[in-house]
Amino acid sequence: MAQFSTACVAIAFTLLAFARELRAEPTVKAPAEYRFYFDPKFRGEAGTLSITNAARLALRGEDEVLSGLPLKDRSGFWSIATRLLAMIAIDLPIASYQLVLAHELLGHGARYREFGGQFRAEIGAPLPFDLSPDHKVFPANQTRPLYWDELTIVHLGGQDVQSTAQRNLAFEGFSRGQLARGDAFLYAGNALTKMAQLIGARDLDNAAHSMAAPRKWNADGVRDWMKASIAFELIDPLLWFSLYASAYRYLVRGETDVAFPSLRVGDTRLFATSRVNVVPWGISPNVELFAALPKAVLSVALRPGLGPNAASILAEVGIGKINVLGPLQLNVGLAGWAQPGLWALHYVGRDTKHGVLIDFGPPIPAKPPPQTVLGIGGYVEAAARLRYVTLGTRITAKTAGIWSEKPLAPDVQVALMSGVILY
Repeated sequence: MAQFSTACVAIAFTLLAFARELRAEPTVKAPAEYRFYFDPKFRGEAGTLSITNAARLALRGEDEVLSGLPLKDRSGFWSIATRLLAMIAIDLPIASYQLVLAHELLGHGARYREFGGQFRAEIGAPLPFDLSPDHKVFPANQTRPLYWDELTIVHLGGQDVQSTAQRNLAFEGFSRGQLARGDAFLYAGNALTKMAQLIGARDLDNAAHSMAAPRKWNADGVRDWMKASIAFELIDPLLWFSLYASAYRYLVRGETDVAFPSLRVGDTRLFATSRVNVVPWGISPNVELFAALPKAVLSVALRPGLGPNAASILAEVGIGKINVLGPLQLNVGLAGWAQPGLWALHYVGRDTKHGVLIDFGPPIPAKPPPQTVLGIGGYVEAAARLRYVTLGTRITAKTAGIWSEKPLAPDVQVALMSGVILY
């Protein structure tokens, strides 16, 4: 009841605060950029951004095709029926595969690779062609068993990359000043499926067990915490605005772009989003504030973490869309965190053959990990934005910690980037 009341208050505040944007129609479509990252190791973050932007671009292409149909009245019966049919037959499969490919291959699968193995995937037909899709990822050529927190991180990998997709969609829409209806459809899909998984997914059941086992917690109690955490998704203003933009502004009125909701303080636009992640020691709400400055976009994110007897804090500050020399544009960010230590690998293998596990001895009891791990990380993305094309690179570096990839070790990533700009 308390969660429902909180959600209702948040929805009411959103509608009142953004009343002007709910009525507004953009007179000129703002340029939209779609970036693709080429990471030789195909890790979670770069791959998720690429898959999400590919889905955005496909939905934008659909809009261009439908806009050329000889339908005079955008709100007429045949126009609405055409958009509804396209939403079911085209939008839903695109959004379904964006979610599934990121969740399975770049969430669970990429985590298997981080811990020394490979994976194989079984991906079925997308919605609505299969109303009960069964998508799976299995470890393959795993050279060693995984310890408790490694198992937890694998189980939670799908949720992590969906949060990455949500953040990318929110940042691009806010920076542009307009929310494309395809972006709204993808954002709502990722948020709603995350909530459904928090309530009833088997991956989260397994994660609760592997979280509780080394810490002697009650797994059912941990699972209840996960279910209750959907409140942080429900109070996200962008979830409700995305549903409104998809169901009414696009489906009924035929608008493919709507003004991005924001609060104005002087000449500065502000907006905040709310999400939740599950971490090996509990749940971690994620509140992020965006501010449109005269020549850049500022983002400030705070991610506290709380479990039965553990806590963490992560803060991240980013400045994006900084125009410097000529066509050169920069996105930079810095993060710092304090978190509990993780229970890492403490197994001894007896024999392997051709990379396939044959026999392992009993686990060596691990000494308790350090109570607190302090970490720092950051990224720099430099891009040359030409008229229709973007070329650049993204470099990410971090110490050990849950931020970005490889939570058990320091990491450096370099990805090449290219993209297109549509007007």
